Amino acid sequence: MNVQKSDGSVEYIDHKTKISLQYPSNWSLDTTYLPSIRYAGENGFFQMDAGGTGSISIDEFASLNAHHKLNPYGTNPEITVVNIDNQDARLIKPSDDQPEEMKNQTCLIVKYPKPIKIGDTMYNFFIVYADSENIEAITETIHFIM
Repeated sequence: MNVQKSDGSVEYIDHKTKISLQYPSNWSLDTTYLPSIRYAGENGFFQMDAGGTGSISIDEFASLNAHHKLNPYGTNPEITVVNIDNQDARLIKPSDDQPEEMKNQTCLIVKYPKPIKIGDTMYNFFIVYADSENIEAITETIHFIM
């Protein structure tokens, strides 16, 4: 569900992943990534997911994402500890040698207040991918709707 805000942004509310966040109103749904939810415009993008099952810690999960064999964040990504809506989170910023096709993508992994069920699977973390220029503005608006 999308709600236009008075500041010109749009609030996206997703009951499946149990979050709300805001993004620029000039972005639109990018259907080339279905079933993932992705909004994009000329000045950036974000894409949402859930991940991490079982007893994997947020640090292990962030490390697995940051140091994937395909190097989506380059060979030396930076993982920063952050707090989002009173939850433990990790921000993965790319190194200078990030592949160009990744379009300056960063990754934010946030621990759910309690695991959520999507389909038959329980997930521990909310994930948002966004371009480096917009990730901070988006993360400041993330709220859980548990």
